[in-house]
Amino acid sequence: MSQSPIAGVNQIIKRFLLMFTPAALVIMGGASALIQSEVMLHRALTRSSEVAALEVGVKSTEAIVHALITDLTLLAAGDELHKMLSGDANKRTSIPPADWLAFSRIKKIYDQIRWLDTEGQERARVNYNDGTPSIVSKEKLQNKSNRYYFADTFKLDRGQYFMSPLDLNVERGEVEFPLKPMIRIGTPLFDSNGEKQGIILLNYLGEGMLANFERMSDTSNSQAWLLNSDGYWLKGPSPELEWGFMLEKPMASVTDHHPSAWNRVVSAERGQFEDDHGLWTFQTIYPLKHSSSVKPEVPGETALSSYNNMATTDYYWKAVRVQSREQHYSSSW
Repeated sequence: MSQSPIAGVNQIIKRFLLMFTPAALVIMGGASALIQSEVMLHRALTRSSEVAALEVGVKSTEAIVHALITDLTLLAAGDELHKMLSGDANKRTSIPPADWLAFSRIKKIYDQIRWLDTEGQERARVNYNDGTPSIVSKEKLQNKSNRYYFADTFKLDRGQYFMSPLDLNVERGEVEFPLKPMIRIGTPLFDSNGEKQGIILLNYLGEGMLANFERMSDTSNSQAWLLNSDGYWLKGPSPELEWGFMLEKPMASVTDHHPSAWNRVVSAERGQFEDDHGLWTFQTIYPLKHSSSVKPEVPGETALSSYNNMATTDYYWKAVRVQSREQHYSSSW
């Protein structure tokens, strides 16, 4: 009995499948492994890229802190200021050294430059005034003897520097609006006889440093955050979530929004991990520790305000990059 045409075709198909299915499976398996390998490679590259981008932001922030100490040292060593300090105290005027105005105008980063005497009285002050620096008249100079930054700076020795935590400027007991992030740095002043004659204090406008951190951290694929040691955003995902510790927003913190992630961030110097939110990359910045490592020609140590009762390594910021899961996994294909 002859075989039907259909049966013959089926036989051919069966033989074809027997011959080529194993090969197809091998090819598919190889392709799958190759794709998986490519995915893993892209993820590894993404992780490395996140670390590198964060490192740039951290280094630029540390460089700014270093520059603040250098600026302070140069002003404190000025010849004209030294002559004022060593002259007859009864003949001193409220006119600051001539270079202070030019310094303020050129630098564009200091809200105030001040000399306070041994009693905490402002003896000379230059205000930046949003780009039009001016000398404050004698009748408007104030006594700051009751402010922590005066006491903590005045007690230091020659070559030591005070730096306050980064927070918002407060005027008459209220947070100033528009918000003005501020760091105060100071050092004692001495006359030609080595007698302490007060302090020099710079009010640094911190917004520039925060913007620089965000810009240098390259936020095209991730969010770059700067957090204080309590998990509050100094630079965060939105302005509404920033400065919660000063604006009576205790819930506006990573501690509250991402408690598990914060526990991992705060428990290590640096690291990287994934959770349901995405890929986290973090590093610790010790602004006081790095600012004390000034160049040999500008020797000195940095002290943190005793008002906060913290050692150099107790005051830190956490630099964080967060890449959402969607972004992280889409970048892997």
